[in-house]
Amino acid sequence: MHRPAYLTAAIEATATHNLWPEALPLLNDLPTTTHETLATSLDALTDNNFREALHAAATADCTTTLIQIVLRQDVSSRTRSLILLNESDNLEP
Repeated sequence: MHRPAYLTAAIEATATHNLWPEALPLLNDLPTTTHETLATSLDALTDNNFREALHAAATADCTTTLIQIVLRQDVSSRTRSLILLNESDNLEP
């Protein structure tokens, strides 16, 4: 069992302090039961924060997990995330 408030706080702190390279490698180790909470937390990110996360995910080899989380977002948030993903250049590590 995970605590949604802790996951949300971790995402907020990661975005605030640009800790994506340090935090995103942990995504692959989290159970899929956390993905819905993480998807909701991604909604609160600015476009720039989300782009930073996308680039760090490629380096951390967790892009697939991040996309799985994005696909759990509500329709409008998912659309925004997928547009930002599509607009991102050079997501190769």
